[in-house]
Amino acid sequence: LQEEGGLRYPDVLLDLAFAAYGAGELDVTRRLADRLTGGEDGWSAGLFGARRALMLRAGLAVLEGDFGLAETLLSKLAPHGEPGATVDVWRRLARCLLRTMSGRLRGVGAELAHVLADARRLAVPETSALAGAVEARWRVVNGDPTPPLNPYPHEQRARPDLRRFLRFERAYLD
Repeated sequence: LQEEGGLRYPDVLLDLAFAAYGAGELDVTRRLADRLTGGEDGWSAGLFGARRALMLRAGLAVLEGDFGLAETLLSKLAPHGEPGATVDVWRRLARCLLRTMSGRLRGVGAELAHVLADARRLAVPETSALAGAVEARWRVVNGDPTPPLNPYPHEQRARPDLRRFLRFERAYLD
């Protein structure tokens, strides 16, 4: 694909990036996602595939501890998610997670309550799994070890990496 130049096959690159991510090949994932989200030949964030690539790259930035980059990537998503729609809810959940991880806790509780309600209403597997993980992290940070009474709708149908993240975060509540 590299010989073909730029983003001649962006959907294929995105599929490869997610496959590499699922296989734990984070360096390959980063290179592919960077090709999709940056530079002159990067996709416009207004395109669905580009939004997924930005979400993937933001997730990688969090894993790598580069919260500044994650914040920058999330800000690129902001204009492309209608309030309460999947991209908007995912972005807001990711921002709450970033703020919780970086210790910027002021106002997170109120913001998180709203976005968790939106995630429950949406019932999208990936967003539900992220919501459950962020809620668990928030409970641990606040010293509330009680697990949520109700799992999020369809959270167990999310991608394997998000299900693992959900299980990992909820393990602290047991």
